[in-house]
Amino acid sequence: MLGRDKQFKDVKDYLSDVSSETIIAVLNELGFTCTEKVTEAVAPADVLVTCTARFVGHSGRPLVGVRLSVSSVQSDYSITSPSTNETFYPSLSSVSRTYETDGTGSISFVLFKGSTVRVSSELSAAVREILVPDVDFDLFSQGIETANDFFSDIEVAKDFVIRRDL
Repeated sequence: MLGRDKQFKDVKDYLSDVSSETIIAVLNELGFTCTEKVTEAVAPADVLVTCTARFVGHSGRPLVGVRLSVSSVQSDYSITSPSTNETFYPSLSSVSRTYETDGTGSISFVLFKGSTVRVSSELSAAVREILVPDVDFDLFSQGIETANDFFSDIEVAKDFVIRRDL
């Protein structure tokens, strides 16, 4: 095992022999959130669009490290690439993907054109279900939602009558 007098290089060499699953499990047990780095998309660019957003706090400073979870709404939706003639089925699974804002509070990720996705943030319990447009878009744009959501349709809670005679 490594002692206190080891250098960063020694720790890095030691960790290179350990599986990534083991490292993630140990860090999770210690209270850290750890995921593997996001890989690039393998679909051609003509079926993908870029979704962007910027998170800023009440003081005007960027919110760094905000995590967004994006998952497909399961359906039989498919899209065919005009350039490669490949057909993609992006909505067969609802496995979520996590993205994180950078040092400027900005986030950017690619989605399939025409697919329906749910986006949630660790900042609130609100979930936004959107129909991905055919052009690059901002996550907070209006008119892309498929159902009522807290970003565009605010529903006021109903007043309930409380009976005190029971």
